[in-house]
Amino acid sequence: MEIMTQSFKLPKQGNTLEEYEDAVFHSSWLKNPPTALFRAAVADGATEASFSKAWANLVVQAYCQGELNDEKTLIQHLPRLQKQWYAKVTQKPLPWYAVDKLQRGAFSALFGLTLYKNRYDIMAIGDSCLFHIRDDKLENAFPIAHSEQFNNRPLLLSSVAAPNENIAQHILYKQTLSLQSGDEFYLMTDALACWFLQMSEKKRQPWLTMRSLKPNHFEKWIAKLRNTKALRNDDVTLLRIITQ
Repeated sequence: MEIMTQSFKLPKQGNTLEEYEDAVFHSSWLKNPPTALFRAAVADGATEASFSKAWANLVVQAYCQGELNDEKTLIQHLPRLQKQWYAKVTQKPLPWYAVDKLQRGAFSALFGLTLYKNRYDIMAIGDSCLFHIRDDKLENAFPIAHSEQFNNRPLLLSSVAAPNENIAQHILYKQTLSLQSGDEFYLMTDALACWFLQMSEKKRQPWLTMRSLKPNHFEKWIAKLRNTKALRNDDVTLLRIITQ
């Protein structure tokens, strides 16, 4: 099996790329025994918290390294990642108001996908989503299947211990799902995922647009959706994965 990937990202309208707080990451397709696999993840850093960009980047890389893939690995590796985040954001002296926010922590949604030779596993914390397309039909939408399920207070992964005391109980999984050559996967953060489901609910096929996207057209396409109020003004991340 061959895997083709392409990622797209944009900050909120009016913001610079430096202010973008989502993250996206994927591994290479590892074909060597004993298990061929590929991992990919997107994360949505919470704007209301400080230093969420750094936290979102840490958690997508940790997922792709096999460190946040299930309850066991999350409990094992999360404390180290939290310490790593703290060290990173305190490398330089912070003003007093930033120190106060630092103690409250950063927050991020996380969605991870692991592909094997003929199956795949998915994991979600929060409202970043995956849409699996097979034979031009929506095969799987996870963890949100209807656009009205989006809200402003999803459960998120935190960079400090207290808010995540029971986080392992809130990880959503689907495992050992069927994978076929030609399957397509679209991972995205919440604003674009909500639009995708709204289009699907109107019997349209939004993946046809996403399948044909070119990097130099993405910004114009998102701007049009925002200007027509079809898309909420938020950071936007899309990872397109096509198998052959």
